Amino acid sequence: MKVTRRAILKSAAVAGCSAFFPAVVSGQAKHVINYGGSGWLGHYPVWVGMKAGLFGAKGVNVNFQSFGTSSARLGAMLSGDIDLGCTGFVSAVPLMARGSRHFSIIGAFSNSTNLEGLIAHQDIGSIKSLKGKKIGTSFASTAHLLLLDLLNTAGLHPETDVTLINISSTEMAAALQTRQLDAVVSWTPQFNKILTFPGVKLLANDADFSLYKKYGVSPVPDVLIGRKDYLKAKADAVHLFYKAFSESCVLLSEDPARCAKYLSDLTNLPAAEQVAVIKDVQWSRADQQKTLLNPSGNFLTGLQQMADMMGAYKLIEKSPKIGDWIDATYV
Repeated sequence: MKVTRRAILKSAAVAGCSAFFPAVVSGQAKHVINYGGSGWLGHYPVWVGMKAGLFGAKGVNVNFQSFGTSSARLGAMLSGDIDLGCTGFVSAVPLMARGSRHFSIIGAFSNSTNLEGLIAHQDIGSIKSLKGKKIGTSFASTAHLLLLDLLNTAGLHPETDVTLINISSTEMAAALQTRQLDAVVSWTPQFNKILTFPGVKLLANDADFSLYKKYGVSPVPDVLIGRKDYLKAKADAVHLFYKAFSESCVLLSEDPARCAKYLSDLTNLPAAEQVAVIKDVQWSRADQQKTLLNPSGNFLTGLQQMADMMGAYKLIEKSPKIGDWIDATYV
């Protein structure tokens, strides 16, 4: 079954509101870790590890706290309310660009495509054919970054060859249908919804991102982050957390049906859809995570190139040196 992820993103948005989704604590243990999460797939390893007893077996009690946005989660970490969390890399880069050294990237474990793409009217044959057209996307988002990269690859200048319109993802469908826009770049669930409209076509998706082709890095890689003062003070607890976290990634890879049962009360997805979503993600094992965090490896090189790209496109003031935020101690 092909899952569009519309349901998972919808449930993640609901789960991300703490008023509807209270924190969950996994039993009694020696170490207590406050984790910032949501119903998004990047948090599956922690939830599955809690439900499967992997953290508890290592003496770790995970207090899972839900946040509706990455910015809210990052803010909670900077204020000391959470110790560890997961975030999209692009969401963390602006903080790095501003010189915030309060957190470190301690893991990289999922990197997926088919989450967003460029959709145009059927009579537009290629990206080059967008010259002189109006394209809608949400500025300063991963979709915006993808669009700028696709235009550059096609030899189109975003300021002179096309007209970019800043629009929310929920408004794109109507704007495209009424031909106020010639094309849009959106992410799931709107991305998948728009693709079902008659008279539209997919010109490119995130698998066409230049850094994915060169380094295997999509616009939306998830990274595990930790508050630096906590990492220093509670290194033993973080080591144990990471061991259980890595075991959970293996479980997601090897037994998606079992993991789908654990995830049912986090995402509210039907079992078959949940299994399909799990299978669609590249869950990195411990040895693979070590390779991903290799300073000279493709993944970190790709992340640096992505930060440089954000700087070049003026999505941030300057590109930070990503290696300064990498802490591979726990891998």
